[in-house]
Amino acid sequence: MLTFLLIVTTLCYGALMLFYAKAWREMDEFNLQETHNCQTTVSVIIPARNEAENLQKLLPILLHQKYSGPLIQIIVINDHSTDNTLNVLQTYSTKISIINLADEIANDTKLQAFKKKAIELAVKKASGNLIITTDADCTMPLTWVETIVQFYEIKKPKIIAGPVNYTKANSILSIFESLDFLTMQGITGASIFRHFNSTCNGANLAYSKKVFNEVGGFAGIDNIASGDDMLLLHKIESKYPKSAAYIKNTNAIVSTNATNGLQAFLQQRIRWASKAKHFADKRVTTVLGFVYLYNLLLVILLLSVFLGKYNIFVCLLFFAIKIFFELLLLNPVLQFFNQKNLQKYFVPLQPLHLLYMVGVGFLGLFKKYNWKGRTVS
Repeated sequence: MLTFLLIVTTLCYGALMLFYAKAWREMDEFNLQETHNCQTTVSVIIPARNEAENLQKLLPILLHQKYSGPLIQIIVINDHSTDNTLNVLQTYSTKISIINLADEIANDTKLQAFKKKAIELAVKKASGNLIITTDADCTMPLTWVETIVQFYEIKKPKIIAGPVNYTKANSILSIFESLDFLTMQGITGASIFRHFNSTCNGANLAYSKKVFNEVGGFAGIDNIASGDDMLLLHKIESKYPKSAAYIKNTNAIVSTNATNGLQAFLQQRIRWASKAKHFADKRVTTVLGFVYLYNLLLVILLLSVFLGKYNIFVCLLFFAIKIFFELLLLNPVLQFFNQKNLQKYFVPLQPLHLLYMVGVGFLGLFKKYNWKGRTVS
């Protein structure tokens, strides 16, 4: 019975990886047009909680963006920071807009979705027609805004998912994290391109203020702590089918740091996994459920080999097939993000990734997680 299930799920998983790989390769790279002068006003929104050090890197980059358009407004929302974040922001007070979340929600004692509330408040006060969100621990090229706005004006999507990369990996954990994340980036680009099973990341996301208001912002999902990105994407795609786009351009890549240690990494991934049960697009949950089942079957296969109940060569064959199909997607993604040096770690880390997929997927359904110093259900 196990062999039959593995054959069926391996074939289906291979077809899924082929689907993603083909979509990624067929998606054209967007080229900046030197003669294009942008006309869109932009508000860049950054929620920040205890990000004093990171903001000192990010804000100068945003303030020196090479943008041909009329306006870039930078809005930073201080989310109850206990470090030097507010002092750092105040040194830029003549150049950026600052919102102190504690002042805005002083009487709301039941709030869980602090990041959503921060973005919602910023959108209300935004003077730009295009909202671009990023995180305080990110950096990006000086042509980031220009690239996104040109894409927005030429392609006219309702929501844009941008590429996100980790900075240089220098430990086994950060290498593992980068490979996992870059695989997700490939799936993000491919799924949005095909308008199937769409995903995105709030570290690099853009949408018009008008569309945000038309879908009611985060109303209906504002009781969920996470999901300011994917859940909003699904709301917009529900109202405007096939209106999302992925910007495949290296000038649009946002870079962020890997998490600080194993505990932080697991907490982040449990938080991401916990969003699955809230997806309105059931195609997403169906695909996630299938991938979880496939990985679970492979774990059972490994245990059967260790218990002497299964042939190790058959086990290796199933893993070889899995790796082959995954590399069809991962290789061009690594090339796009200039991370080909990570490829040699992919096979050795497979057993660890398998256990991670099964464990985190399970914990995401039931376990509370810690995010920015808060315990969230």
